[in-house]
Amino acid sequence: MTPKNMHLFEACFDGGYAAFYNPGGPGRTPFEGVVYTSPGPADLEPVIIALDDPMRIDYTPAVSN
Repeated sequence: MTPKNMHLFEACFDGGYAAFYNPGGPGRTPFEGVVYTSPGPADLEPVIIALDDPMRIDYTPAVSN
């Protein structure tokens, strides 16, 4: 199967595969005893084909917070 023919990605976490985790977090002021991430559920995710027009992001840190 070529990448352009893919439409869905099945994220399943059985058979020894580890779950996905959201990379979010507490920011600059975490609270003690609070869990900020947990394993995601099994899911079907749409595939975005960005081979011809790659999507890019940029990170600009906040000046003050």
